[in-house]
Amino acid sequence: MKLNNLRQLIKEELKHALNEADWFDYLPDNPANQSDPDIKQGYKPKMSPFNILANTGESAIFEKDGKLYYFYYYDINEDDFEEYADREIVSVEPDGEGGYDEEFGGWEMDENTISNYLNDNYSKLGIGRGFNDYEDGKEFVEIDEPLKNKLLQTFKTDDVRKALG
Repeated sequence: MKLNNLRQLIKEELKHALNEADWFDYLPDNPANQSDPDIKQGYKPKMSPFNILANTGESAIFEKDGKLYYFYYYDINEDDFEEYADREIVSVEPDGEGGYDEEFGGWEMDENTISNYLNDNYSKLGIGRGFNDYEDGKEFVEIDEPLKNKLLQTFKTDDVRKALG
């Protein structure tokens, strides 16, 4: 009998504490308790050897095994990146054939999208090594000292400076 009374007392105290301190946290209409919108995950390659360190909006700096790489993506068709982006599913409608059509919201050219694209396509890009190949317009170039200096002069942001050390 005493154990049941103790349990009841504990339940009442917990309920009272919730009502006093964070009265809205456990309510279903609290924004923190709302489910996230449905997201269609972008394609993520099985192997991701290159890690993105900085993004300039037209190019990015990657690292792999202690070496730095410059990826110039500005001239690549933006549509090529779309399948790698996470996108919100804004509606799902029956297609009349037993399946469903999904309508997606917009997407961003963020670091995850760029990284997923590069890691899936780097072997198809114009690959180079050093400043001369950068000057020749190669899209993906291993960074040497002259190229590092050029990038530091061109991009004066903290994340680029940090990436290039």
